[in-house]
Amino acid sequence: MFCNKCGAQNPDGSNFCSSCGIAFPSYQQSPIDAPLYTIEIFRESQIFLVNPPINLTILWDGGEKKLSVANGQSIQLQFPEDFYTLTFSQSFCKCTVDVYLNRNVHIDLRWNRISGAIESVSK
Repeated sequence: MFCNKCGAQNPDGSNFCSSCGIAFPSYQQSPIDAPLYTIEIFRESQIFLVNPPINLTILWDGGEKKLSVANGQSIQLQFPEDFYTLTFSQSFCKCTVDVYLNRNVHIDLRWNRISGAIESVSK
């Protein structure tokens, strides 16, 4: 089962999240029949002298999860079907992607070193 606040995976029947410590409501303690979908975020490996990580905030009705994506890194997260807002940020630049997750999603990220913009392509 997955925590609705931070998205961490926990053993079925857990009373508290092993990552953020939030108490699970009683309805979450029974197996959930809803399928889980994968959000895969791949940051293209770019060779620049300065290449800071891109911060990622995922917001949904049940919570929030914050991560960072380093150069050349790929991360995979699993969530149930729902509406999610993914915000990628770095320094003064921000890119927001709204996703209704009802299938697996792949997002490619790039950092434009000339403009400083974050570019994303959803597949």
